[in-house]
Order: sequence, then structure tokens, then C-alpha cells
Amino acid sequence: MQPLFLPSTRRAFGLALLLAAVHLGGCGPDSDAPRTDPGEAVTPSAASTPDDAGEAGTPDGWTPRTVTDHAGRSWTLQHPPRRILSLVPSATLLLLELGEEGRLVGRTDYDTDPRLTSLPSVGGGLGPSLEVMLSLRPDLVLRFGGPTDPETPRRLDQAGIPHLALRPDHLDDVYRITTLLGEVTGQEEAAQGLVARLRGELAAVARAVDGADRPRVGILLGGDPPWVAGSETFIHDVVTLAGGDNVFADDGPLYAPISVEEVLHRRPDVLLMTEGARVPEALRRIPVLRAPSTLQSPGPELGAAAWAVARLLHPDRVP
Repeated sequence: MQPLFLPSTRRAFGLALLLAAVHLGGCGPDSDAPRTDPGEAVTPSAASTPDDAGEAGTPDGWTPRTVTDHAGRSWTLQHPPRRILSLVPSATLLLLELGEEGRLVGRTDYDTDPRLTSLPSVGGGLGPSLEVMLSLRPDLVLRFGGPTDPETPRRLDQAGIPHLALRPDHLDDVYRITTLLGEVTGQEEAAQGLVARLRGELAAVARAVDGADRPRVGILLGGDPPWVAGSETFIHDVVTLAGGDNVFADDGPLYAPISVEEVLHRRPDVLLMTEGARVPEALRRIPVLRAPSTLQSPGPELGAAAWAVARLLHPDRVP
């Protein structure tokens, strides 16, 4: 049987879920580049793509294509994957939005969409059960990019199973991942429509709050000490376009723990937290606004999350 992918090498989120996204950004995108030599082709084992695998077929008009993931690794797709295992819950939601649930063969413990409940879980998105993962016989795995979990890509390479590294750091990364998933599944038009919808929703949010006074927002993600979102994160992007100034914008590029004393020193007007996140005792005199949990998921509901944040920050502008 002709192999599904022919890889080549080049340069190279729930608090626990969010901390998985934190781990994505510990190093640059080249930090988990594959160990094979540039130009070396690693052919996946045909055993990983049995003839009777999967439920979704080949989209009309499919032609072979080459895609590049966030680690800089390129894969040539001869056929669309029929058995996809996504270790990135936000990417799983994007696949569902594209109507590709028929290709999914597993989930993580953080995937709670009712359409996924019948699928076996591999555990966490970082450090999944390798035994369960391999038993599902995926012909494509979507995984977190970064150096935190080197064992998963190593074992996938050994098994000849293609894997795309994804890093949803910025809003632009969400658009890129959506486009990539559309290319992988042959749903380019649907992916372009989803990207256009998200861009349109977020632009409308920005217009609604344009010119309004901007409150100083402390984005707390839970934990003890609390974790905060820095300037190089999609959460920062959403809060900024929703009309808030992130008081932790200069505290580092991604996510980090911070002392309550430092939170007080930044003098936020409000704390923005998701439902269920505990407010540290020393910070309870600061007003707390509760955002939806989708604010922490870089997936198809980011537009709705941005409207919710804008409504919290500017109720006079967004009723």
C-alpha cells in the first residue's frame, strides 16, 4: 500500500490544560525539531494505516500536498488521514467544527465535547499513555509542539506514525492551525470560512470597544501562586482587542507564576478569571470578572469568548 505521509526535515489547555499550552512556549519552535538528518525521508509503516481504518473517505478533488507543522517539519500527504488522534483539545474542537469527527479515533481526558465521549482516552495531551496511543493505530497524531514531552514524538517516529506539532500561542497561530487542519483533511474551503468567521468576530469586538477607556486587567489563570498570561499569548490578544490593558504584558512572553504581592504592585482595576478559579485571599478586595472557560481554549469559540470579555469590561458598549 502506498504510504500516507512521506516526511522530510527542515529547520526547525481547566488550568492543567492551560499549563499544557504554557509548556508549548518554553523554547522556540525549533526546540523539538526531529533528530533525522535534513533531507532524510522517514517512511511510515504501512501497518499504521490498515486498509479498513477510519470512517471518513477521500474528499472530492484530493491531490497530494505537503504541509509544514510548527516545529518546521514537512510532511507529504499522498492520501488524507483516516485515523486521527489529536492530543491538542483545541485542535480537536477545530476538527469537529470542520465536520471531521469521523476521522477521530481517540481523545484526551480534557476533551469533554459530547461527540467525543465514546472515544477511548489516552490520558493527558502531554505525556499520554503511549500504549493506548499506539493501540489506536492512528495514521496521524496532532501533538503539542515544544520540548516538554520529547518521548511522544520519539515513539511516534519509531512507530512510523506521522505527527504534526502545533503551538497555539497567538491568535495568528490559531488561524494557521485551522488552515493546516483544512489542508490535512481536504477541507480547505471550510477552514478558510472558519478563519474568516473568527477574524470577523474578533474585528467586530474591537470595533465595539474602540475609543473606550481601557481598564487595567490582571489576567489570573488559577494556581497557587497564580499563573498569568504574558504578551505573547492568545489570551493577551483576546483581552487586548476586547478593550483591556494586560498589566502583565511586560512580565514575559508566555505564561508564568507570580506572587500576590506583585499582582498588587501592578495595581489592576479588575481581575479576569474563569469560573471556578480560586481568588487568593490577599486579592479579594480587587473586583473579579468571571470569563467563560473558552477564553483558555484557542479554538472555534474564541470569538464568543472575546465578546464575553468585552461585555465584562465595557458593559456600556456591549450589552
